[in-house]
Amino acid sequence: MKSQRFRKDLSCLLLGVALSASFQTNCAPVFAQNLPSDGEAFKQNFQECLETYFATSSKGEVSISYELLRRVPTVSGVSAPKYYAWAKVMQDGKTLSEGAVRVAEYEDAKFDVTNFASQKDINSGAAKIEDTFPAALCPEIRRRAATGVEERKGASVNLL
Repeated sequence: MKSQRFRKDLSCLLLGVALSASFQTNCAPVFAQNLPSDGEAFKQNFQECLETYFATSSKGEVSISYELLRRVPTVSGVSAPKYYAWAKVMQDGKTLSEGAVRVAEYEDAKFDVTNFASQKDINSGAAKIEDTFPAALCPEIRRRAATGVEERKGASVNLL
């Protein structure tokens, strides 16, 4: 009875080791290829994705500036790698919106915006950033949202 149990346990252990080795061999290159490089293709594709996303919600052409909040993507299970950035949307030299954005990467460095939390929604509590963004990034997102408001308060002039 004990020898049967031992064989079963040993079989499960060997199967686990084999699957782990297979995962490392087959999946490691996929994770490595999803790391952003300093290459222009990554920057250009990411920029175009943001411009396309924000242009559809704005009237006319917009320009986007962004800063990645984390250099490496977040990879969870088999889902697409996610990048997190702080984006600023401008039109005719004026800021239309800014906030935290989550962007998924698919094959061939194709990107898709999955979520956007505006600075206004973050500060009012309407955007539940903890539901979308990694917990480690939430303090930085809140800091950026609050800093932008304070900068504008000091620079604005009330003409009324």
